[in-house]
Amino acid sequence: MDTNPFDINVLFRRNLEDLYQQLDDFVGNYSEITEIHRLGLSDEGREIKAIHVTDIGRPLAEKEVVVIICGRHGDELGAFAVGLQLLYWLVSEEASDIRRNQLLIIVPFANPDGFVRGEFFAPKDKISVVEKNYIRLLVDTFQPDVLIDVHSLGRGDLEAIIAGHTFHTGEDDFISGLLCARMIKGAELGGYPFILHSLGVQELKPWTNVRYNNFICQECFELCHSLVFGLEVNHFALGLKDAALSGLAAIRPLLKAGNARFPWEYHSGYPNRIIKGNFLTSIRSTGKDARERRISRMEIWKNRELFEEPERQMLDRNTVRIWMKYHGEPLSYPFAICSRIRGKPNVAAVHFNKDEVEFYICQDRCSTYVFTDIPVLNKSDYELTIEFK
Repeated sequence: MDTNPFDINVLFRRNLEDLYQQLDDFVGNYSEITEIHRLGLSDEGREIKAIHVTDIGRPLAEKEVVVIICGRHGDELGAFAVGLQLLYWLVSEEASDIRRNQLLIIVPFANPDGFVRGEFFAPKDKISVVEKNYIRLLVDTFQPDVLIDVHSLGRGDLEAIIAGHTFHTGEDDFISGLLCARMIKGAELGGYPFILHSLGVQELKPWTNVRYNNFICQECFELCHSLVFGLEVNHFALGLKDAALSGLAAIRPLLKAGNARFPWEYHSGYPNRIIKGNFLTSIRSTGKDARERRISRMEIWKNRELFEEPERQMLDRNTVRIWMKYHGEPLSYPFAICSRIRGKPNVAAVHFNKDEVEFYICQDRCSTYVFTDIPVLNKSDYELTIEFK
């Protein structure tokens, strides 16, 4: 791989023009896999740029989408350094599989006015108008599977991964904790001791009511059911170079997870598809590719209060019955009902409202997951019966 083209020492001089030129040159040198998108202007008229990194040889519909926001607070130099270090790594051979299977959208200078001023330069208790405009546009346009909000401390020696989902639903607590543990382990292997921190569980109206604007995670989680993580590196204790490397060490395992198939998922990709229920019985998004699964996820998530929690009963040792209700209007995409069955039985048949229907399965070490795609009917009761031997 070529020598790192980014001179992070320029961050100390707060020379945005020089850094933007470095970004332009970087994209020019890797034009086959990178592209600059201009998101809009800051309050003081500076451009806010996003760098897209992906393998253009594979359709976007087949890819997971990750958005990484760096440096929403202008005085947090380590966050800007993480964005540049991440871009450099994403064009490497090591990241080639990630580029093939994912679209990575990096906003390396989310607060250009604050960066130039050397100030926090953001509201203490709410999301800024500019952030509402460009981050909301990114979220609405790309419906990301993952969002990471990168910050950096200028005091102490703390570094932390923040579990950013803000209320309990489905298996989000377990899944978020599992991924956070992988991030912490990856940082540990690089020599960087991160801790796990939580924002606390609270359900808030997006883009308006926030206790503190330190993380944009809750808005993206509320809108998209994205997997959301805050990141605090530390430019005070580590300096810029190590702060950048520590951030990369923590982010890299999460991005690699997006290429894997988790044991409870039929498809590979980020495990954000369980909307209601649990690993035993759940309502999930479905679709033939990543794009369809995003649309399905968004529709179910927006209408989640209209789905009742699924109920499950073991009729006998070889029959499971599931009931649920939906109180809304028809949706454009189906949803999946998934039931986990002990061991690895032979699934003989699945009946939906008494009619035999198609199903598909995946397995982990000790159980079988049975999936059935269900069309969302108008204000319907659903009954699913699974027979196995």
